[in-house]
Amino acid sequence: AAGALTGGVSGLSLAPPAALLGIEFLQPDAWNLLLTAAWTALIYGVLRRLLNGPAGLAWITLRDYPTAALAVGVEVRKWRATAFAVSAATVGAAGALNTGLTHFVSPDSFPIFLSLSLLVGVALAGPSSSVGTFVAAVSLSFVPDVAEKLSQELTGVLYGAVMLGAMFVLPLPSKWR
Repeated sequence: AAGALTGGVSGLSLAPPAALLGIEFLQPDAWNLLLTAAWTALIYGVLRRLLNGPAGLAWITLRDYPTAALAVGVEVRKWRATAFAVSAATVGAAGALNTGLTHFVSPDSFPIFLSLSLLVGVALAGPSSSVGTFVAAVSLSFVPDVAEKLSQELTGVLYGAVMLGAMFVLPLPSKWR
């Protein structure tokens, strides 16, 4: 019965949305992209506010100085559970936005290579680097396509070499050395 609702292993195709509020000066895909950008900006703002407030202070203290955090009374379980919940909500929202853009979702939409690529992106971005995050996003977006155009047989090798090179070239902030 669950397969009828979700499409099972074949996935689920969604119809593109109609024009928002009947306003049709943009194509449906343009509206969808605009809506996705708006939600992304909202989520970014909420996360930024969390990170600049008491929650962010507790998370950074737990990450960098766990013993000191415990000594000053930071509730470790509470803040780790909160970080996990915020992370899960963010990833869930990203999945929903991706589904809205592609109009399709299935178990095969997120293969193991994507998971490994995202793990490399997290390593490239570093713990709190804006430049690293930008470099990771650009790398994850463009390097696989460029590597595939250079050589289809060696795509994985080229991609891996560029990622490893980026790990060595990107400067780490002095407090992370």
